[in-house]
Amino acid sequence: MNPAHSLQTLPNYLQLDEHLHTSGQPSPVQLEALGSQRIRTVINLALPTSDNAVENEAAIITGQGIRYLQIPVNWETPLADDYALFASLFPLVNRSPLLIHCAKNMRVSAFIYLYRRVVGGLSHRSAAGSLQKIWTPTDQWFWFINRVLEEAGLNEEDFT
Repeated sequence: MNPAHSLQTLPNYLQLDEHLHTSGQPSPVQLEALGSQRIRTVINLALPTSDNAVENEAAIITGQGIRYLQIPVNWETPLADDYALFASLFPLVNRSPLLIHCAKNMRVSAFIYLYRRVVGGLSHRSAAGSLQKIWTPTDQWFWFINRVLEEAGLNEEDFT
């Protein structure tokens, strides 16, 4: 395996546990190397028109025998339904090596934060560490996160 194609070279890469990897958009060459990295499922939260989107990403991934799921989350208007779909799929695929990506790992980090809070029952402090390694949600993402938390009966959080 070429070290230049390792998971650690993905943009904004974070490994959250033994099986869960998150990143920004992999290049076509990095996508082609995912099978050799033992990834078994890829979830893409970016739109097909997002920064650096790879036009034939699904074909590259599935051609390696890797399961590919795309939940296109609009950056400007993230929806609680997008998160609900993610939350319903995540436990089905999280037991095998999994890469979740979007354009810059910002959507992904917000969804993982929400999953850890809403489903995992973690505190803001415990769940926010990986999110804040990538960014601090503002504007529509701050409101989106708090809307999902409120619907789940959890308190609003301050990311400042």
